[in-house]
Amino acid sequence: MSSLFKAVINLAANSALLAAFAIATAIASPAEASSDSSTPSPLKRLALLDFELIGDVGGSSFEAEHRQRLRMASATLRDELGRSHLYNVVDNAPAADFIERLRSGQYLHRCNGCELDIARQLNAELVLVPWVYRVSNLVLTLHVTIRDVATDRIIMKKALDFRSDNDTGWTRAIAYLVRDMKERQRVK
Repeated sequence: MSSLFKAVINLAANSALLAAFAIATAIASPAEASSDSSTPSPLKRLALLDFELIGDVGGSSFEAEHRQRLRMASATLRDELGRSHLYNVVDNAPAADFIERLRSGQYLHRCNGCELDIARQLNAELVLVPWVYRVSNLVLTLHVTIRDVATDRIIMKKALDFRSDNDTGWTRAIAYLVRDMKERQRVK
């Protein structure tokens, strides 16, 4: 028998098995279908605040670079969380003026609960506050706190050390954070 003929026979056999599985799945009783625990529950609404930078920020010559990096980091975390399907990340635009007013006088990660007020304005169930502590150009720590808005309970607090105050270092730290959050979700 030629190898082409054998391949055609194997393909036909596999197709028949797939068709039988599809038919069996389609005629499953409604009770069996409704007891499926793999149906995902709706994602919680998450207000994601923009990154803040504290510590040795390197002086005024780094201000423009850090402003740009903070915007990049905020957008990257928002995109990564959106792709992760861990949360429904809400748009901050409806509370932009309120956020700016609060931010003008203080860091939001140290504002004694103002992040909860922001989340309430955005009708979010959770709020994530990210910031980076810069020890030097080489040593940095990414901090993240997630709070339940209704209870003010911290549901996650994490600090990740990373190296290099550049886009690559920050992006890698964010990717690792989201990957770790996904792993934690799987373990639950």
